[in-house]
Amino acid sequence: MDQTSPVPQTVWDRLADPALKLAFARFMASRPDSQQGRFEAAKLTLPNEPDNSFLIFQVMEYWPADVLVIAERERLARTTGTADLPTMEQTAREVYNLAVDQTKTVKERLEAYRLYGELTQMIGKASTTNNTVNNTYNDHRGVFIVPERVTDAGQAAFAIKAENQQARLVAANHAPAR
Repeated sequence: MDQTSPVPQTVWDRLADPALKLAFARFMASRPDSQQGRFEAAKLTLPNEPDNSFLIFQVMEYWPADVLVIAERERLARTTGTADLPTMEQTAREVYNLAVDQTKTVKERLEAYRLYGELTQMIGKASTTNNTVNNTYNDHRGVFIVPERVTDAGQAAFAIKAENQQARLVAANHAPAR
């Protein structure tokens, strides 16, 4: 074998390659941290690998928790503009300054105090209750209600009850006024 030709990397060498990990972190910076985002970043990092390769799945599973990848993603987050976003304390301070500003209306100042209380967790946000009418949870997941199994006898009993109820409603509407 010629001394100048590169030695082929094994799968394990590629999994430990810091340059590939840094490239993965850069690709992950612009994608959501989901299975799809990890897959896309792994495919861009290793473009010659087939979609269902062992290496792609190992990268998807283990590299997001790798110390080098985490450090690179944090460095990229600090340098790409998210670092100049205010912290929670800075936001709370600005809201408090609005609350004590005498040039604001009373309504605006009370709203700022309410927001300040929510930000500092002195008061809780008003929560919604489970709405059983439209069958959704608070986090907007739908609920599928399985209807009871109706037999012919049950169907006939339901029809009789419905007719009786309808007759009572009609009789109540046509009753003489007292």
